[in-house]
Amino acid sequence: MAAPQANLNLRQTLDRIDSTSRMSRQDYLNLTHALLGGYAMTDDDYRRVNRCLDRLQNGRVTLAQS
Repeated sequence: MAAPQANLNLRQTLDRIDSTSRMSRQDYLNLTHALLGGYAMTDDDYRRVNRCLDRLQNGRVTLAQS
């Protein structure tokens, strides 16, 4: 039962980042952990996480300093 809640939290995080174009350091750690930690994600979630991290690398999402 942990996976559905984790998927919901991941989607909520991605929705917030998409709407605000800001990411906290904890968000960054959570997204990279989801990608690298063998987390069971749908293909859509995987693409959204990659897109979000690409936007961070290209400067379209800012990393919050606090």
